[in-house]
Amino acid sequence: MGTLNANPELNLPGGFTNACIKQGVGSQAITRYTAWDINESRCESSLKRHGMCVFGTEDLLRLRLKYFLFANKMVQDYDFGAVECMAEKIFNLTYNEPYKQYYDYDFYEELPTVRYNKWKNLKKDINQFRCQLG
Repeated sequence: MGTLNANPELNLPGGFTNACIKQGVGSQAITRYTAWDINESRCESSLKRHGMCVFGTEDLLRLRLKYFLFANKMVQDYDFGAVECMAEKIFNLTYNEPYKQYYDYDFYEELPTVRYNKWKNLKKDINQFRCQLG
């Protein structure tokens, strides 16, 4: 979790709180998934670029099971089909109602950052926010 993201003076939209960070509660990064060189088993395509996996169609099943919004790295000149499949997945999750029933939105709803921002947007007392669920 970036320290600027949790800086109360900046009060960034979508930011977090130092109170949770001090309690050891962070928030999982979900924007992009990267498979680095250190773990060969996470790169079915076997193609590497700058020390990271270039995902191909061989990786799509595993990527589908991840909670990340995007996969880094995909190269359309290497595997255009993989890029198109990911684009279709993102489109369906965004715009296709029947497709949404197969996705675990609760995972995102329960992230500390998401809960914190909902709490903050409801103008509730920030000091009463519970970093941990349960």
